[in-house]
Formats: sequence, structure tokens, C-alpha cells
Amino acid sequence: MRIATFNTWKNEGSYWTRINAIGDALARLELDIIALQECFYAPAITADTAADVALALGLHVSRAPMREKVRTMDGAAVLSRADLAILTREPPLDVAFARLSPDLRDGERLALRADLKLGRQQIRVVNVHLTHLRDAAASEIRSRQARETLSFARSNWKDPIIIAGDLNAALQSPSLSPFFDDPEMDKSCHAAREQPVVSGAALLEGGEIDHVLVFDPMRRVTCISRKVELAGSGLSDHPVIVAELDCR
Repeated sequence: MRIATFNTWKNEGSYWTRINAIGDALARLELDIIALQECFYAPAITADTAADVALALGLHVSRAPMREKVRTMDGAAVLSRADLAILTREPPLDVAFARLSPDLRDGERLALRADLKLGRQQIRVVNVHLTHLRDAAASEIRSRQARETLSFARSNWKDPIIIAGDLNAALQSPSLSPFFDDPEMDKSCHAAREQPVVSGAALLEGGEIDHVLVFDPMRRVTCISRKVELAGSGLSDHPVIVAELDCR
């Protein structure tokens, strides 16, 4: 199974050109599940990143409405959102989202989950976009958001969990210790990493703050590989992170 996480960069850059190109580019990656962040949604101008990408790929879309505000689009003010979305080949068994602790300087943060049936195996996929702020207070908020995401993911669920998204911190960051120190996280998520840890601006370019994490103490799902795709493509300020998963 191939799962990807991708921050679609709201309405930045040449939005309409980017969205058409994103659909084409993701189609070539032959993905089964995609966790999308910052999906621009502005019905007044018929902009809907999640729906447009799902249509291009022939996938089902589940979404959490997030961060509604007025943004500038083509020189005009437009009421819009930056949604979370999970795209899947089959319709999910269930979909839910939860509000995470906010940093008042940053705004709303959510976690979106979709429960899937893949053959004989049930899997819960959680998409999350944690706070991007970098000071000590924000680091504590991000750690709290990580704990809340994991609790939300485990609620009434005993099967494998995949948490994917823009976590806004690198692998070694203390603010992500609720994820990376959890005994149920499959360490194959570490071993499969394609690129070394980097710092500064290269965190975005190398996909070091975007993660696909597997939580399953019975190891029914393991990560075979993690690849950085479409880096520097101009489709977003983030690359696409593709994880190849072995689902027993």
C-alpha cells in the first residue's frame, strides 16, 4: 500500500495552474491513500483543492473544515478555509475530526481520521497539521497537540493506526516525543527514511517536518520505504512524502 502526505500550500503561487498540475503529478505516484493539508476551499470562486485533486485521481474525499478566514485571491478578498483531507480508493467506514489545543497566535488546529477496510485488515488513518510556531511556548503546544492526536487516534480502536501529516518539527524534535517515544510506534518508520536530517530552510525542501508514522504493536503494518517526491517542483513549498507499507 502506498500512502502519501502533502501540504498543498493553500492558494499561494499560481493557484489554478498548480492545482491542475498537482492532480497530474500525484496520479503518476499511484497512491492508495493521500493525507492533504492546507486544502484551499473558497466556494464563492469555486475553488476546492481537495475535491479537485480527488476528482483527478478518482478517489473518495473526507475532510475537516479548518481555519476559515478572509484571504487574498487574484487581488480580491475571499472568505476561505484551509481544510484537512484524506483521499482514499474506497469510501471509509467512518470519518471524524477533533479540535486540538490551539496557540492563540496561530489559530485552529484539527486532526481528521478515516477508518478503512483493506482486504481483511482495518486501518485508521489520521491526518494532522500541528502548529508551525517555533518558540518554547509553541513547542509545548505542539507536544500537547501530538498527545491529543494520538489519544484521538486510539479512541475505540484496536487495529493499526497511521498518522500522517505536516507535524512542523523534524524527527529528533522533543516536541514530537509523544509520537516518536511511544512504544507502539513502528521503528521501521525511522529506518525507512530516505534522507538525512537537515536544518533550517531545508526542512521544508527535504520533507523533514512531514511524516508518515505507523502505530501497531502486533506489526500487522510496517513501513518498507519513505521517499521524498516532487521536491522543488513549484507545486507547493513542501514535497510529497510517500511511504510504502506492508499490510499483512
